[in-house]
Amino acid sequence: PGSTQSHSFCTLLAPRMLRRAVLRLQQPGFNTEPQLTELALRIDTLERRISRAATAPSSQAAPVQSGLLDMDAFNELYEFSSRQPLRRYTGANLKHVTCDDSLRQYATFLSREVKVRLAHMAAELAHAPFGFGQMTAIKKLRELHEQSYVDIRAVRIDSSASASEIEGFCEKLHGVYRRHHVTTDLVARGIDEFVTRNHLDEGFRTAHGMGGSYPDVVGDSFSEYQDFQSYLESIFMNRIKIRYLIGHFVEAARQVSAVRTPSVVDGDVLQGLDHEDKHAAPRHVGMGPENFVGAICLRTHMPTVTRMAIDNARQLMGGLAGRAAPEVTLEVHGDPDLCFVYVPKQAFNVVTSLVSHSIKQELRTQELLRRDPKPIRVMVSQSAEQRDVVVRIRDYSHGIPAQDLEVCNTFLYNAQRTQALAEGGQEDALKGWMRSSLRLPVASVISKCFGGGLSVASVHGDFTTVGFCAPIAGFES
Repeated sequence: PGSTQSHSFCTLLAPRMLRRAVLRLQQPGFNTEPQLTELALRIDTLERRISRAATAPSSQAAPVQSGLLDMDAFNELYEFSSRQPLRRYTGANLKHVTCDDSLRQYATFLSREVKVRLAHMAAELAHAPFGFGQMTAIKKLRELHEQSYVDIRAVRIDSSASASEIEGFCEKLHGVYRRHHVTTDLVARGIDEFVTRNHLDEGFRTAHGMGGSYPDVVGDSFSEYQDFQSYLESIFMNRIKIRYLIGHFVEAARQVSAVRTPSVVDGDVLQGLDHEDKHAAPRHVGMGPENFVGAICLRTHMPTVTRMAIDNARQLMGGLAGRAAPEVTLEVHGDPDLCFVYVPKQAFNVVTSLVSHSIKQELRTQELLRRDPKPIRVMVSQSAEQRDVVVRIRDYSHGIPAQDLEVCNTFLYNAQRTQALAEGGQEDALKGWMRSSLRLPVASVISKCFGGGLSVASVHGDFTTVGFCAPIAGFES
C-alpha cells in the first residue's frame, strides 16, 4: 500500500480489467443469463468504487495535525490510540456498582477507558473513509475529542481514591459529556458537506412523492457507500457507549456517595447530565429511584416510559408548523405490569425520536394534502413469554416507497440539513439528536447498542410502522 506499483494498479490496471469483464459479459450469449447480468452490475459497481478510492485521500494516511494540540500532545494521542485496546463490559457487571468499593473499581476502569475511547474516536475521525474527515464539521468534531482527551489524560483513579477525588472525576466527566452534546449536529453538517462536495445533491435532494424517496441513491449508490454507512454506525455506537459509561458512573456516584456534581441543583430536585435541555429524559423516567443502580433500572416499565416519551415528543414537535401536534394514542397489549432490567433513559430517547418523526411526517402530509390530521398509534406489546418488549409507532402520512424501505434507516438517506428547533435559532444553541434529521438512524444505533433493534414496515400511500425492540433478558450480556 502506498507504493507506485499499487497506485498504478488502482488507477490504471484494475479499472481496465473490470471494464473489460463488464463488456465481455454484456456480449450476445452472456447477457441473456440473469446471474451473469447481475455479475456485470456488481463488477461495474466495483470498478467505480476502485476508481473513486484511487483518487480519494488515503484513509490510512497520517492525520494532519490540528491547531488545537502542540506536536508532542498530537503524537501522544495517536500513539496512545494505536496501542491501547478497548475493554469489553456487560450490563451484568455494571448493575453491581452499589457500594464505595465497587464504585472505586468502576472509577478505576473508567479513568482508563474514557481516555482510550476518546483517543480511538479522534483517530477514527482522522482516518474517515471517502475523505469524510476533511469536512469542516468533522474536523471540529475531531478537535472536540482531542480537547476532551487532553482534559482527562492526567486523571489517575485507583482503588484508594477519596470521596473528593471521585467528585473531581465526576466534574471532569461532566465537562466531557456536555462538550459532545453537539456531535449529531456536526455529523449532520458533515454529511451535508460530503454530499455537496461529491456532487450527490441530485440523488439525495430530489424528493420523489410524499415519502421523500431518493431514487438515484437507492440500490447501486447505496451499495457503493456501504462502507460509509458502517463507519457512521461505528462512530455513533462508540459515542453512545462513552456517554452511557459516563452517565452510569455519575448516577452511581450520587447514589453511593451522595456526590454533588455541576448538574445537581440546589434543593431537593436532582437533575440529569442533560438538565440544560428541557426535552432530555427525566432522571428516573417515571420509575422509583429505589429501583436504580446507576443508570440501570431493575424494574423498567415500558408503558410508563412510552407515555412520558409521547408527551415529550408532542411538546418537542408541536410548534414546528405553528400548530398543535396530532393526537397520539397509546395501546398496551399483553401483560400491562411486566417490568424488566433496562436503561429507561435510552428507551425514552428512542421512543421520543420515533414519535417525533411520525408527528413531523403527519404535519407535512397534512399541509400538502390539505386534510385533517390523523392520529398516530403507539402500541406496546409485552409478556413474559416474549423475548423482547416491542414498541410500535404507526402514522398515516402516505408511507414510504417500497424501493426505499431497505435504506430508510441509513444516514445518507436521511442526509439533509439538521432541522434545529433550538430557541432563537442560534448556531451554538443546544440542539440534540432527537431534533436532528438523523434521528431515525441514530435511534437504530441506540437500539442495537442495548441489545435490541429497529424495524420499518410501510405501505406506500397508506401508513408506516416503526418498531423498537428492547430485550427482556438480553441487555445484561
